Formats: sequence, C-alpha cells, structure tokens
Amino acid sequence: MDFSNLSPEITTTGEKNVTYPVAGRDDGAGYYSNKNTTSEWGIVVIQEWWGLNKSICTTTDIISAQGFQAVSPDVYRGKCAKDHEVSTI
Repeated sequence: MDFSNLSPEITTTGEKNVTYPVAGRDDGAGYYSNKNTTSEWGIVVIQEWWGLNKSICTTTDIISAQGFQAVSPDVYRGKCAKDHEVSTI
C-alpha cells in the first residue's frame, strides 16, 4: 500500500494546549477546544492509532462548535504515526 500521498493533516503532530495530572506519571498533555463558552457538557475525543494529529485537533474543534467543551488527550505522548508499517508509536 502506498502511503506517500497521505494528507499532512494525518501525519503532522497536532497542537497541545492543555496539561492534566496523571497519577504516578508525568503530567499528560492534550488539545482542548471550547468554541461554546457557556456549555457545561464535555466530550473526550480519543484519536485512532495515528496519534494526536492536526486532523484530530480539527475534529475536536468541530465537536466543540456543536455546543460542547471537547478535549483530546495525547495518549501516545507526542508520537505520531507516518504509516501503518513503520510508526513512531
């Protein structure tokens, strides 16, 4: 399978703008979006195996714009896959 034409939205690491405590480990990081400042409802957006990339940050923004506070934790701690064969995860 040829992965040379993958969108940079998938292969580029997304923004991290929030940290949170993790018991017994260093603080975690993630992307937080609050397009609706009056919302009391929140959604956790979990990325697929590609990692926290620009596409997940955009998806988090889209969900937030629908009336939710949304956060996507960086579960792979800064690593982002480039293809399904040789990933950095």
